[in-house]
Amino acid sequence: MAWDPTHTSLLATGGRDGAIRIWDLRVTDQQQSGIRVAPPVLTIYGAHEDTTVKSKPRTRNGKHNPAPKTVTSVLYPDGDPYRLVSSGSCDG
Repeated sequence: MAWDPTHTSLLATGGRDGAIRIWDLRVTDQQQSGIRVAPPVLTIYGAHEDTTVKSKPRTRNGKHNPAPKTVTSVLYPDGDPYRLVSSGSCDG
C-alpha cells in the first residue's frame, strides 16, 4: 500500500487478485456493524495482465491458468504525484 504524497486522504493498494485499488478515505457510503467503511473509488483489474495477447496461455493439461498476476508493491514516485508505479511476481 502507498499513501498519495499530495493528498492525505488517498491511498493505493495492490493485491493477490491482480488488482490495484485507489481509496479515498473521505468517501464512506457503507456501514458494517456501526462502522463507516470506505469502498475503493477506482479498481484496475488485471493490472499486470497482457491485454495485447488474443488468447490466454494454456497449461500442460490444456486448461486456462486461472491465477492472476499478483501486484506485490505500489508506490508514488518522487516528483511525479500523478503517476503510480506497481510491481508484481509471476511464476512462469
